[in-house]
Amino acid sequence: MKLLYCTLTLLLISISLSGQKILRIEKYDDPKSIEYYSGQNLIYQLDGDERWRTRKIKSLDYENQLIIFDVGYEPISNIKNIKRFNKIPKYLGMTLMRFSAAWFIYGGITELVNEDWSFDRNIVSIGVGAFVTGFILSKFASTKIYGFESKNRLRIIDISWPEPRG
Repeated sequence: MKLLYCTLTLLLISISLSGQKILRIEKYDDPKSIEYYSGQNLIYQLDGDERWRTRKIKSLDYENQLIIFDVGYEPISNIKNIKRFNKIPKYLGMTLMRFSAAWFIYGGITELVNEDWSFDRNIVSIGVGAFVTGFILSKFASTKIYGFESKNRLRIIDISWPEPRG
């Protein structure tokens, strides 16, 4: 019975891996690469266009080097930049901005309730500093843009199993 389960599991895994194609960003002088699969969103910029587009990858055509989206397609040679978001700096930035808002709210409430306490410049500077740091983290440190004009490379890789000869 265990042999039957193992055989079925291997069969299902091999079926799901048989037609896999990957859109890969290979960074210069870095062994790690970034991979996109069908069903993922891609944020990209075309040659000669400054507008960022966000599209969901429907499939990848290895023979013609095309990315097929839900609406249209693009050859990978037309893509100039790809933008990726890093979740950790974005999360830290949003947390610092929430802290800043809570700092001002609780400081204002304490100012109204407690007459001995003053909402002075030092207290305000903590809230403003937290907000500015959080804003910078969430807007500037959370995005990474990969360009393909010089050292990085964008390519489609087909890791399909070879067709059996019969």
